[in-house]
Amino acid sequence: MRCMLYTLDVSPSACSPYCWHVSDRAGRNAQSRRNNVGNVECDPSSTELPEEDASSLIQCSPRRPVAHPLSRLDGNGSRAAEMQWSRGGRAEVGFHGIEERGLGEPRPESLPNAEGGQSGLIRRKASLTDFNMGVSANGNGAEGYMKPSTRLRKLLSQEGVCVQAPGVYDGICARIAIEQGFQVMYQSGSMTTASRLGRADLAFASLNDFAQNGQMIANIDRRVPLIADADTGFGSPPNIARMVQMYDQCGIAGFHIEDQVTNKRCGHLKGKEVVDIETWKTRIRACVLGRTAIYGGSDIVIIARTDAMAVEGYDAALERLVAARECGADMAFLEAIETEEQIKNAVKVLAPMPLMVNCVSLGKTPWFSPEDLGKWGVKLAIYPGAAGKSVVHTIRRAYNLLRENKDDAAEMGLEPKGFFELMGLQTEVEIDRKAGGNAFSKGV
Repeated sequence: MRCMLYTLDVSPSACSPYCWHVSDRAGRNAQSRRNNVGNVECDPSSTELPEEDASSLIQCSPRRPVAHPLSRLDGNGSRAAEMQWSRGGRAEVGFHGIEERGLGEPRPESLPNAEGGQSGLIRRKASLTDFNMGVSANGNGAEGYMKPSTRLRKLLSQEGVCVQAPGVYDGICARIAIEQGFQVMYQSGSMTTASRLGRADLAFASLNDFAQNGQMIANIDRRVPLIADADTGFGSPPNIARMVQMYDQCGIAGFHIEDQVTNKRCGHLKGKEVVDIETWKTRIRACVLGRTAIYGGSDIVIIARTDAMAVEGYDAALERLVAARECGADMAFLEAIETEEQIKNAVKVLAPMPLMVNCVSLGKTPWFSPEDLGKWGVKLAIYPGAAGKSVVHTIRRAYNLLRENKDDAAEMGLEPKGFFELMGLQTEVEIDRKAGGNAFSKGV
């Protein structure tokens, strides 16, 4: 009988009758940091262990033959792992190194025992190959699966690079961002509120509004991680923890939560108010607790945003971000930062927690180039209004021409099929063909 491997554990646990609890020859429990990929099988009827060194320890149980893809952290927060099923009942498990601390280090968060304590650890029994982004476990050169949050962490760990994340708020924006080659997308709260509700950014949107929109965008192409606005967390600490879990379930790779009062507004408007620093720390702790409680583990990126600079000043804003770092936040977001000197100083003060910058056209923050931001140590630049503001001008022009009985779309040269191809038409046609269907046998 074959064990169905479905989750990972790095902590010693009670052995079930079906599983082994082992360590390597040096007596270590899952402390390997080697990068590898391999196929895993086990035989519960066997009492013999392989002679080779254990490169990893994997929890198993024959009682639940269900694959559970996940991203996993070891006891040192220095390695993540992902698992997916391949043909023949084998599990493909990929490990990839994560840099120490900062965005490169998912925080070590313990997991509940997947089967109520009836689990154990077995040795890996497989040939090992190096795991790199873009190389699959079966060695065919196709890209192997990587959880979006893990991919985001790797992208933000690049030395001297500031990743650009254009603002997206619907499927069309997301498709175009992917077409243009952006590696990360950002779901703006203001633009999501405007597109879904037709209202200003004054805390009208609910958790469901943000999560449902984020789920749609995040799953168009899971190779392009999505960072989403989470406003003030949508309620008390339990509500905030639930938000984190819902975002993770939706496939959102990271989010930012802010210290404004519940009746918040856009960070580039006047009259903002912020909560006291203890309430702010409670929000960050709730995020961490929500992430820790996610079944199977999570490395969703927690970004702490402060709007205190406009209310209490620059130094007070930095103090709040330092406090957020100590409470477990992964990244800092100082809203409406204004100068190069402020950015450089913030990078220094907040290290090793990295800083992101919000580039809003005609807003409080100047339009810095990603090259300069990368040199200054900034890891991420978001552009929430890059699409929304341009769309306003484009639609106004098109509708004005329509009133004059002119076809602006025809002048732009995009026929219906071309539009649908941008939306993934050819992918759907290919699925139908490979499945043996004939829905498109006469063409499209």
